Amino acid sequence: MSTVKIRELQKTYGAAQVLRGIDLDIEDGQFAVLVGPSGCSKSTLLRMIAGLEEISSGHIAINEQVVNDLPPKERDIAMVFQNYALYPHMTVRDNMAFSLKLRNVRAAEINQRVEQVAQSLGLSSLLSRYPRQLSGGQRQRVAMGDLVVVMRDGVIEQAGDPLSLYDFPANQFVAGFLGSPAMNFLSGILQNDGGEIRFGDGAVVPLSRRYPQRDGGPVMFGIRPEHLMPADTGIEAQVTVVEPTGSETIVMLSAKELSDTPFCMVLRERRNLRPGEPVFLMPKPHCEHLFETGSGLRVLPEKIN
Repeated sequence: MSTVKIRELQKTYGAAQVLRGIDLDIEDGQFAVLVGPSGCSKSTLLRMIAGLEEISSGHIAINEQVVNDLPPKERDIAMVFQNYALYPHMTVRDNMAFSLKLRNVRAAEINQRVEQVAQSLGLSSLLSRYPRQLSGGQRQRVAMGDLVVVMRDGVIEQAGDPLSLYDFPANQFVAGFLGSPAMNFLSGILQNDGGEIRFGDGAVVPLSRRYPQRDGGPVMFGIRPEHLMPADTGIEAQVTVVEPTGSETIVMLSAKELSDTPFCMVLRERRNLRPGEPVFLMPKPHCEHLFETGSGLRVLPEKIN
């Protein structure tokens, strides 16, 4: 394994700037995952690390060696392309072993390394199959790794371990991008010295912590679907779709006074809800997220002395 350090990395195509000052550290043995919407330049960044794209400015260091001018073959980097790039006439074992054979690695070592990698990827039972016999997921193994890097428009919005990004997103974009179903967002106004939020329909919801914007501060209230629960009072909505999945029930809701788009609740316990039924909702304690209106940056609660 190797360390990868990226500093002030930029990539331009003529007047178009597609990577805008990337700084990223990937430690030895760390499994890093790049995520982001289509066109955010994830592939460009990977191609620059592999040496398939020239660097406009900044530098990439692998094991403390700056590799800006090293050709791909001298970087000891392997890259799995999105279209899988598998040889259809070879088995999974042969595809995995092919590059090692080209480097004249001993057969015993090849077998050992293929078995080790196959086991770590959950492919041990598939080594004798051909690419046409594999599902898309089997062809391209994807994980929620040690380090998740969320990108948008050529910049890193946030990087960290999966749970940190899920529980403490730096901004509204990261909060909405991670998680399925996605986080719900509702516009509201802080009141009661930053201790509660009032929505457009008049509903008032107490917050678990106090926030510094105080009374009259417009904010975006975020709550994940699994952190909404039916209640006797609170946010009033109407059930539009109920989708039981066995272990949980996904409930789509609408509230025209609050949001132009439907929002969602995920119930782990079974409830007899039906489309068209009115329901009151409350967030679970300590599960709310507040974001600045406009910038989308996370609003941090006040520290308790």
